[in-house]
Parts: sequence; structure tokens; C-alpha cells
Amino acid sequence: MTGAVTTSTIQGGSDSDTIYISVLAAGGSLTVSPTSREGAVNSTLSDITMSYTHQISNYGWTSGVSNTSAVLNSGTRYGIDTAIAPNGDIVAVTQLSVSGNYIFDMHVKSHVNGTWSRIFLDNTSNSGYNPSVEVDENGVVHAIYFASSTNQLRYVTNLSGSWVSSNLSAAKGLSLDWFGSDMAIDSQGNLHFIFTSSNQGSSQGILYHYTNQGGSWTNTTISDSSYQDAHYPSMALSGKDAVHIAFYNDDGSKDYLQKMNYDFTYTDYNAGICEGMNIAAKKAKFDYILYAHDDFYFCPGWDEHLLNEVNKISHNKFYLSGIMMNNGPLK
Repeated sequence: MTGAVTTSTIQGGSDSDTIYISVLAAGGSLTVSPTSREGAVNSTLSDITMSYTHQISNYGWTSGVSNTSAVLNSGTRYGIDTAIAPNGDIVAVTQLSVSGNYIFDMHVKSHVNGTWSRIFLDNTSNSGYNPSVEVDENGVVHAIYFASSTNQLRYVTNLSGSWVSSNLSAAKGLSLDWFGSDMAIDSQGNLHFIFTSSNQGSSQGILYHYTNQGGSWTNTTISDSSYQDAHYPSMALSGKDAVHIAFYNDDGSKDYLQKMNYDFTYTDYNAGICEGMNIAAKKAKFDYILYAHDDFYFCPGWDEHLLNEVNKISHNKFYLSGIMMNNGPLK
């Protein structure tokens, strides 16, 4: 706080006033020069200068958390999920690679001594795809996963005191990376889970919702089977047990082409570039077919030069290719 005093002379005596200027210098230091100045009647008060220097404050805050890691499996590819039990145990379900085959196992970290233990839940070949796990308020573990060898969605739990698994649904295309599952438990203890599957002979993703609400398992299709749909699904329940689901739709092209009345070809499976080009070639209405990528830049006049070369050929059994130029090696 700095102050300035002004004195005035009046008839019968004199008096003085003090003017105070308060500056809050939080987070730094303030220098005032001079700290006070005396003025004169009918004279301008000389400047008082101030300078401020900001200082970074470090109050010594720490997170109170230490990070640790443990290697549970090696060779896991198609999914992992974790859950926390009411007693603080950590439950992790993974797909384990054994001699080229995948099996389903679970790891539990004890809250008492911090050690990990392993339980093999399914030793059959090619199981454990895209697992999800939850632990209910009673400490019961619930898990779902895909078994590729039998094209089955499986549910496993220790509700009875021992591990019991059951097949819930036939499913296809389980080895695709974007196929997935998720699980949640509502406030009444009912299980909800979603998973991506597809129809036989098709790679089109279809998203299903399963629940045992009401005492038995029921399922509902919640995506459009005509789309390349239901990629990487995720689910959460609100406080009122409303189910919220998010997923990625990879294909809006077909709807757009139909809306614009374009002539196009379409397959509901991965036909590959050779079959795809041959199918599209049958839609050609002109003399020549040009195959090019949409991320290329074509130099001015390229089509005239190409047509001139074509006209020099006296037959129609030819294939001309251009040279791609780029700045440095392709990365």
C-alpha cells in the first residue's frame, strides 16, 4: 500500500488530505518508485512508477498416487477388459496366445497382498475374443467373450461358487479388430451387454443388446444390418438405468449414391480390388476405362497427352500406365 499527502492553505488555517492507492500483487512482486511524493500548489505531481514481476508459484502439490505396472500376458490381440471388485481386488480378462491358438483367461490382483493370480476360464482353441467383465456388489464376476472355433458368444460366471459358462448366441466374423463387446450392471443387479456380430456369409456388422432383466436372457438388434455398422461399441447406464450405446458407422456412401441417383456397384462383403474393378468395369458406357486413385494430382493437359498415345495404337488390346512422382520416399 502506498500513500500521497496533499496540504492546502485556507483562510484561518491549513489542513491536509491523504490519498491512498492499494495495489494487489498476487503471484509476483511489485516495485513502486518512489514510495511517496510531496506535491506543491499549482504544480503537477511527478510520476510515480511501478513495475511488476510475475513469479511461478509452487505450493508443493503431489498427486499422492504412485504408478506400477505388471505384465499379465504376451501376444494378446483381440481385447482386454478390467473391473474392480467391492473389496478392492482388480479383475482383468484377456485373450492369451498359446502356440498360435487363443484361449480365455482371467487375472485377479489381491487387495490384501498385491499379488496376481491366474484362472483359465476357457482352454478351447480360438476363444477369448473381445472380452468384457464386471463384478457385481456381491463380488460375483460376470464375463462375456467370443469363441471363434464354434462361432458362439459365451457368458461365464462364478455365481454358483464355481465357474460355469454357457452359450448365448451364434455369432460370425469374430476375428475382426473392430468387432467388440461391452458390459454393465444396473442398479437392480441385472446384466446388460452389447456385442457386434454379422450374418452368415457377410461381414456387415450388426449390434445386439442382451439383458437378463426379467429373469431370462433376451436380445434386441439395435443397428441396421444393411450398413457396415456397429464398429467398436461402448455402453454406459445412467442413474435411472437407461442404456446408452455408442458405436462407429463406417459406411454412408451407399445412401448418398442412391440419393444422388448415381450408377454404382455394391457388395456386402470384401470383394477385393480385382473383383471390385471388374464389376465396376461392366458399368462403363464409353470407349476407355481409366483407373486412378482419388488422392492423386494430375498435371494440366494429362488427358490430352494420354489420348494422343492411345490414338497411336492400331488395336484395342493395350494397357497404358503413368508414372507417379512424389517428393521423397513414400511413408
